[in-house]
Amino acid sequence: MIEQIMSKFKDVFSEEFGALKDIKAKITLKSDAKPKFCKARPVPHSLKPVVDKELDRLIQLGILTPVKYSEWATPIVVVPKRDGTVRICGDFKVTLNPNIEIDQYPLPRVDDIFSSLTGGHHFTKIDLKNAYLQMEVEEDQRKLLTINTHKGLFQFNKLMFGVASAPAVWQRAMDQVLQGILRVHCMIDDMIITGCTRENHIENLEKVLSRLQAFNLKANIKKCDIFKESIKFCGHKIDRCGLHKTEEKVRAVVNTNYPSSVTEFLGLVNYCGKFMPNLSTILRPLHHLLEKNSAWQWTKEYHKPLVSIFHPQKGVPLTTASRLQRYALFLSGLDYSIEYRNTTQHGNADGLSRMPLPLTGDGEDEEPEFLDSACVFHIAQLEALPVSANEVKRRTAHDPVLARVYEATMRGWNDSTGQDLQHYFSRRNEITGHSLKQDILLVIHEGHLGVVKMKSLARSHVWWPGIDAEI
Repeated sequence: MIEQIMSKFKDVFSEEFGALKDIKAKITLKSDAKPKFCKARPVPHSLKPVVDKELDRLIQLGILTPVKYSEWATPIVVVPKRDGTVRICGDFKVTLNPNIEIDQYPLPRVDDIFSSLTGGHHFTKIDLKNAYLQMEVEEDQRKLLTINTHKGLFQFNKLMFGVASAPAVWQRAMDQVLQGILRVHCMIDDMIITGCTRENHIENLEKVLSRLQAFNLKANIKKCDIFKESIKFCGHKIDRCGLHKTEEKVRAVVNTNYPSSVTEFLGLVNYCGKFMPNLSTILRPLHHLLEKNSAWQWTKEYHKPLVSIFHPQKGVPLTTASRLQRYALFLSGLDYSIEYRNTTQHGNADGLSRMPLPLTGDGEDEEPEFLDSACVFHIAQLEALPVSANEVKRRTAHDPVLARVYEATMRGWNDSTGQDLQHYFSRRNEITGHSLKQDILLVIHEGHLGVVKMKSLARSHVWWPGIDAEI
């Protein structure tokens, strides 16, 4: 049966790139919006060949178009992937996002999706390939999505991850595509399908695939689960009996360090409290510890709620370890503000996010710790620095003036210091870059910021006699 469906809708699962028909993304600027042009950020030498290859690939697919001029220019963020390729994203939070009207179309509530699946016997999950990149942007608005790279300016023709309106624009389009089909829900790029009977499920599945085919949308067959008795969706396990926690979450909780406070432990409990009847009764000994003058003791009496709540047969999904770089990019696609809150003011914190386990690389979506994409990216940036500590050391040793400055710094300045070193004496508590000044001047002039800003930038990092005049 599955093979027949796959054959009938083979276009949906083809390797070709999707292009959503009849619906294009619109980006609305604020009335007082002003174009912002940012210079290209340096790309580590080790990543340049891979970045160049990815840019060429995106051009061939029609996702990018080279342009010679643009009032808008967004710097890129290059995130290495496990397969050796890279993901190129625009850092739109520094350019476009503050200047657009954020679309307020609501995303579906996870609890509402779970409730609507009641009565299903089998479930299908379809992963839409590359999500937003299957949706074209109105031609007169593509200039807003111009990115600045080491190879020049490129304009995105498709909706980009990181644009603040993208989730809402895409969700509205998906709701239009699936309109009228029952027992089907879409959360960004994940679709979940069921039916009250086997026949009803197959009927709904074929309707969905027919719509995807009609709108020229593509799915990633490697990430699809078709006609399964249970699936994982939005961090939970779903089957004919209802909603469950998964064993991975239980294992994560069991293997975590002992909580250092009652509040810390209750954070773990509250996450899956909806699965526990009579939760307040079970937690009574722990809540008692929050009362004034109650002493914290991790004894068997207080360990019993843990055994009851996190029994292996009532499992919950493992939280994927945080990746700051990817999370920052994810947040850039949302309208949000940030403020500091003391721990005591957080009532909704996920306990496992506060007490994460070390990565092993064995989990479904885990990466080994030494392959953390964010760490690789940030460490690789060091290669693009204009000078290195070793280079400063080598040049200082061979520079006749700086060699004397170094000697005076190490042994102590005195009255016999030569007149030609007086400028350095007045700056003896700062680092100077005399022998590397040509390299540094080139970097300072890259952005053409104007004399005042360039002088300010230089003073923040380096100094040598006559630096203002040379700038």
